[in-house]
Order: sequence, then structure tokens, then C-alpha cells
Amino acid sequence: MLPRPSPPPAPMRPTNSRYRSSGQAAAATGSLPATGQITAVLPRGRAGRVSIQVDGETVLELDGPLAEACGLRVGCTVDRATLEAAREQDLGRAARAYAVGLLALRAHSSAEVSQKLTRRGYPAHLVGTTLDFLTAQGWLNDREFARQYVRGHNQGRAARGERRLAQELRRKGLDADLIRGVLAEHFGAVDTVAQASALAQARLASLAGADRRTQYRRLGGFLARRGFDGETIARALRQVLAGTAEGEW
Repeated sequence: MLPRPSPPPAPMRPTNSRYRSSGQAAAATGSLPATGQITAVLPRGRAGRVSIQVDGETVLELDGPLAEACGLRVGCTVDRATLEAAREQDLGRAARAYAVGLLALRAHSSAEVSQKLTRRGYPAHLVGTTLDFLTAQGWLNDREFARQYVRGHNQGRAARGERRLAQELRRKGLDADLIRGVLAEHFGAVDTVAQASALAQARLASLAGADRRTQYRRLGGFLARRGFDGETIARALRQVLAGTAEGEW
């Protein structure tokens, strides 16, 4: 998980189930009148949520403290612009809460967070401001995400080679130059032949009954699927399968 300078503030937890469970995140409770008087501010049964009624009609549901901060009190005269601004702030809070929740589960790239917010129904401008907020807080950092992803997936018996990691990072929406830089930084300090040899050696036991040529072919395919390049595979298999002719790969 990405290092964070401080934990997310508690008020940013999602409180509106409409935002948590529906893709229609931008939907209003009701249409917004051009002008009118607030006739009721009613609790909604969710933690801190209230319904705003204008001239007897429910037009908006908001976070209670936000409604108070926006001056939405019984008896006040309001116009559409005021209500729209309050709704925008509330929706922005919900988008940030949802995104913070995603990052609390696991690290994400900016593209991943953007895609999930968009699928949730948040408009493009709020997706952008939410990404800006997360980046400013130090909770969203594509370079650090890529570094951690590569470190985590290039070790042990599940280690993946540079080619496969590049493909996976591209699928996560990372910039090609960033991917090249992170991979060069990481693999510059990694003995990929030793790594591939260890993987092949562990796999060899399952091929004990096969002839040497079949072992070479199957181990080579296994390492290629893991993302190791041809030269690395050939060198690794020459070490593991002593006596195999170099030209067999």
C-alpha cells in the first residue's frame, strides 16, 4: 500500500447509500427550483444526512453539517445556484470518500481510480478534482504505485519477468515512459538469469519423467509466460539443464 503522510479524515467515509450502491451518483433527490423558501430540514435516517424541502417539496439530500455550512436552514430563501453549489460539494465529498475507501483496500493507479469513479457515475470534472485531491494528499502516486507493484510481483516463486510486468502496468493505465523508467530502475539491480533459473529448477520436478528436449520446451514456455526474454530463458535453462545444446531453445 502506498505510504501516506496521514490517515484519511473520518468525515470522508461514505454516508449516503445512494452513492455507495448506485451508479447514478450525480442524481439529485428532486428537481431544483429557480427560487423558494426552505420549509423543512429533515433527518434521513442515515448518519448525518438531511433532506432539504423547498416550498414543501423535497429537492435535495445532503450531509447535515454541509447543509448548515451552506446556510440551508428553515425559513431561508434560496435559489437554484445555491442548491446546485451545495449538491456539488456533497457529491465531491462522496467521490473523495469512495476513492479513499478504494485506496484503503489496496494501492491503485490514477487510471484505476478514475475508471472506478466514472463507472460509479461521477461526472468527469469531479473525477478530475478527486484525483487532484488524492495526489495532493500523497495518497495517489503512479510512480510509487508502479515501484511497489514491480517489487511485489518480481520475487519468490511467483516472480514475473520484465515483459509481463510491463504489460500488466500498461493495463493499469500507467504512462509508457514511467513504466520504462521504473522497470529499468528495478531490473538494473536484479539478476534475472538467477531468478529464472530458480523458477525453472522448482518447476523441473514436475517434469521428471520427460526427456531433456521436452523439459527444455516446457520450461522455456513456462518462463516465457512469466515474462522473461529469450536470452534470459536460454541462459537460465543451460544452467538448469546441464548438457542441453544451446541451439535447442
